[in-house]
Amino acid sequence: MRATALAAALALAAPTARADDYLAPHPGAAWWASGELDALGVAAHAPRGGGADGLVLATAWAGYAPSSLTAIVVSGQLVQGDAPGGLAEPADDAIVRDPGGSALPFLGTAFVDQVIPLSRDRVLADRAPRQLLAALPGRRLELRIGQLWAPDWFGGEPHGFRDAAIAHDGAWDYPADRRGYALGALVEYASALWRVRIAELAMPTRPRGDPYTLDAAAHGEVGELRAHVCVLGHAGWLRLGGFLDHAAMGSYTTAVAVFEAGESDVPDVTQYRVAGAERRGAFAGVEQDVGAGIHAFAGASTSDGGYETFGTSEIDDSVRLGATWRVLGRTADDTGLAFATSGLAQIHETYLALGGTGPVASPIKRYAREDVVEAYYRARVTAGLSASANLELAIHPGYDATRSAAVLGVLGLTASL
Repeated sequence: MRATALAAALALAAPTARADDYLAPHPGAAWWASGELDALGVAAHAPRGGGADGLVLATAWAGYAPSSLTAIVVSGQLVQGDAPGGLAEPADDAIVRDPGGSALPFLGTAFVDQVIPLSRDRVLADRAPRQLLAALPGRRLELRIGQLWAPDWFGGEPHGFRDAAIAHDGAWDYPADRRGYALGALVEYASALWRVRIAELAMPTRPRGDPYTLDAAAHGEVGELRAHVCVLGHAGWLRLGGFLDHAAMGSYTTAVAVFEAGESDVPDVTQYRVAGAERRGAFAGVEQDVGAGIHAFAGASTSDGGYETFGTSEIDDSVRLGATWRVLGRTADDTGLAFATSGLAQIHETYLALGGTGPVASPIKRYAREDVVEAYYRARVTAGLSASANLELAIHPGYDATRSAAVLGVLGLTASL
């Protein structure tokens, strides 16, 4: 009885897709087709220069459910522009960091979703681009195979924040090519009170690069346990997880030792890659509704930091906390405020202080943790059209205390077809 009541509370607390979230009606049948256009105007003051820029991200979603337990989901994307650099992580997690200068569309998410029922009861689900099935077994196994953006499935519920250290676990070096995606498989067990997800993902042959390798020595695993809780009648959940990446990663220890022995002019981690090297870490978090439309969250993540980063961020430990809330009198609008602090392992810090360069971070003069504060407001203009404003302040960007603070403002207009 308590489990049933909790499941109902969680369903009410979950984000709900309404018919007027889109400009055009969406099919209630097996097919799904939708699109999203994000036009962003970016103004930045950062260590690597400021100025204004424009970013455009167009996404087309298509899907088909041949049965009540099987769905196929595909998306294509087109990106123009680039997010400002200078931070240890992408300042805008929704924008491809390295579009490669091509104006051609590319494949984004593409996977098959197969559900294996473990109970006869059914739980209604809101159909959305990544979730085509309208009803799911209360207890089930679910298998997704294909090309995935890993933070879609690990790292917490979606918010309106853009900075990667706030939007998900900063120290999780999730497998990703230069577009941010990874080939792999995800297995999920779900019930009213528990959810367990485990994924096996392919690693690229170089940091943020192409192509993937199917070599047994290059892959990444991630697992997460979520426990649903109910505090004073408000829904929430706890989560705990870990990851392990295997690839030909460069060793910061070796690069520093060779430099200090006088055998190189500057330490270069890319010259000391070891096949089958491992980078491991853990993360934990909590999300909780507290009433009055307020949703609070906190999380922490860490990794060993001995080998080079292969993903889109260069972070070895990170803590984040924040809250979002519905605006009184405008229930379709939401706003939020969050903070994240990120740091490096000792050997990683030493490497950058000696003049080394990472895939994201540049040499530093005096080490300090990078602190980011972000606030946003997202307003529904009309059916299928929303506008947002984000403001980020990064103190000690790129882990350098001698650098001036970076300020990033983003104005977004999103149309959902």
